[in-house]
Amino acid sequence: MLRLPQHRRRAKRPARWYEGFRKSPKGFTLIELLITVTIISILSGFAISSYQGYLKETRLHVAKLNAQSVSVFLEDYYVHHATYSVGDDDAYTKAELNHYFGWQPHGDNNQYTYTVTHQKQTWDIVIEHISGHWLRCEQRIQYCCDMDTVGANKLACFTDSE
Repeated sequence: MLRLPQHRRRAKRPARWYEGFRKSPKGFTLIELLITVTIISILSGFAISSYQGYLKETRLHVAKLNAQSVSVFLEDYYVHHATYSVGDDDAYTKAELNHYFGWQPHGDNNQYTYTVTHQKQTWDIVIEHISGHWLRCEQRIQYCCDMDTVGANKLACFTDSE
């Protein structure tokens, strides 16, 4: 048998303090698992917040599209009758908009409430999602605001405090 010279032989390594804890070279240590779980938790936190923002923007977009759709029906009625009023009502709900004007919302999956308040020459609309997100458009959709607009509430887009 061929033996290497003394200076080329590998010296036996001294045992390290953690080698006794690992029974086999396969598997993960507790520290490795904790670091992995922490990283996954941080990444999922970013993903969930981004998804919530996406949902909110989508809800507002659907509300704006339906507000524009309502405006077409109301303006058509105004052209023929010179008023936005039908009967003695001061406000219309989704069912009344369908009954009086033939309007149906698109893409709302019955998750929105619609309230149109009107005077003889103008109208306002408030659209609210079941999650609490809302959109208000005033003066025939000239001014729109939502729950994130500073100084706005469901009663008025711009309050006197500004």
